[in-house]
Amino acid sequence: MKNDANNQIDKSIPAVITFISQCFAAGVLATCLSILSALITGWHHDVYLLIVALPLIVLLSLPVSAFIGGPLGLVASILNRHLNFPVRLAVAWTVGYAIGLWLESLVSPESFLSPFEFAICFGIPTAFLVGSKIRPWKVFTFGTVIINQGQSTSRKTSSNVLALLGSLPLRLLNIHLLILTILIEATLWREGYRDFKWERNQLIAVAIAIFIICYLIAGIYLSYRTPSTSVLVTLVILFNTPTIGLAISFYSIWIRGIWGLGFLGGAIILTGYVMLWALCLASRIWAARLIRRQILLDQLAVVNEHHCLGKRMAFWQQECALEFGGTR
Repeated sequence: MKNDANNQIDKSIPAVITFISQCFAAGVLATCLSILSALITGWHHDVYLLIVALPLIVLLSLPVSAFIGGPLGLVASILNRHLNFPVRLAVAWTVGYAIGLWLESLVSPESFLSPFEFAICFGIPTAFLVGSKIRPWKVFTFGTVIINQGQSTSRKTSSNVLALLGSLPLRLLNIHLLILTILIEATLWREGYRDFKWERNQLIAVAIAIFIICYLIAGIYLSYRTPSTSVLVTLVILFNTPTIGLAISFYSIWIRGIWGLGFLGGAIILTGYVMLWALCLASRIWAARLIRRQILLDQLAVVNEHHCLGKRMAFWQQECALEFGGTR
């Protein structure tokens, strides 16, 4: 049943939307791989600019991913079948290498990726996503919630637009922050963590980075697959206790007039982030209630239908049985 529902959803989504979403996701991965490659090859100044301008770089990478993914669709249409990953990888790497050679003729090799690096960074993500069964547009779907039905529980989905809008901002922000955290941590690793003589502040920084990454991954997961309401409320409170405490401390420092408006800005950002959590929590609870109400209405409709059938049968027995020799 679940596979049939997924197939119906896939058929209802135009193929061009699937292609664009796959190219966009490939552009995100290609941008991250390009920055990591630049870190490995020893760039110093341009890397930090790339990290700060990550959304803009992703938008610039989208046409490249689409240009590489276009031949994949063309080859698949010529062969009249879906291509397996090795074939997609060969085609994408070849097209990416050709684009890398063209870009190398326009800029100096020292300030850009080599054709081989460009083919790897853009070819592998495009081959992995474009033409596959992965549907990145599901990032913009609501997800599921746990519904308690007596002593049993079940996981249901909802198509409510307001419930989706309540979860989507937190989900997209957490995805963006997760990517930024990984890239910034990779940069710090190259600059400050490569010394084998680890100090206490470095260990603390690594522990904080691991906590932030796990926190963001948990937030992304909860924005898709929501547990029961009581568990969800408990997890949201536990997750946001450090954020709320940090925001309160920033407000208190600003009130005392220390460090000017910097702590006020940090407190406002943290408060806005907590409000996104609250919006996501409210939309999830609301969606669970809507689904539960719809289930009750469906059950009531079934009961009423059986009741109407029973009334019609009793009427038939009382009014029409005489025609077959019965008595009133």
